[in-house]
Amino acid sequence: MIRESLGRFNTDYRKRFWQFLLIMVVIWIVVYAGIELTSSTEAAKHLLTSSLSGDSSGASSHNFLPLFFHNFGSSLTIIVLGLIPIPLYYLFLLFNASSVGAVLTIGPQPILLFLFGILPHGIFEIPGQIISAAISARLAWYMIDRFIRHRQRSETFGEMVKTTAIDTLVYVLPLLFIAAIIEQNITPILIHNFIIK
Repeated sequence: MIRESLGRFNTDYRKRFWQFLLIMVVIWIVVYAGIELTSSTEAAKHLLTSSLSGDSSGASSHNFLPLFFHNFGSSLTIIVLGLIPIPLYYLFLLFNASSVGAVLTIGPQPILLFLFGILPHGIFEIPGQIISAAISARLAWYMIDRFIRHRQRSETFGEMVKTTAIDTLVYVLPLLFIAAIIEQNITPILIHNFIIK
């Protein structure tokens, strides 16, 4: 079961993974440049720092589960929305990538902020988000082919739902679980040591 799921990465997700990663990187750059060029950095800083300070109370407890459930819930939502034959997964990518681009405007050193504030947990969280979108895309296009284009598919609807659930557990859950541990327990230390001196 897990081996089959891992095999589906090459057949069903790899191409979309790299396409979606490219889309996210472009959005990071566009959002960052847009905020910087329009002198909206103060508004972005105020919005982001107030939202981040709301999470800081949990940082002292080292309890990563609320963060994990929040992130996994978001990913699960977009995967389930794949049942609607509309490419809503692009909105998920847009929202998550925009937040990264906006976060980079908080401090005077965006490269350090990316390296120490985003990348350590982002190595796991960003692929988790991208694979969530890819799973959603696979499901949405199945629904489009099956119920709108009336094309024959080799998988039944039940098989598609089953493989979607398996892939979510094999890929998304562990990636976001590890990301939440790092973001809650390691990222604040890195930010404090390398960015807020």
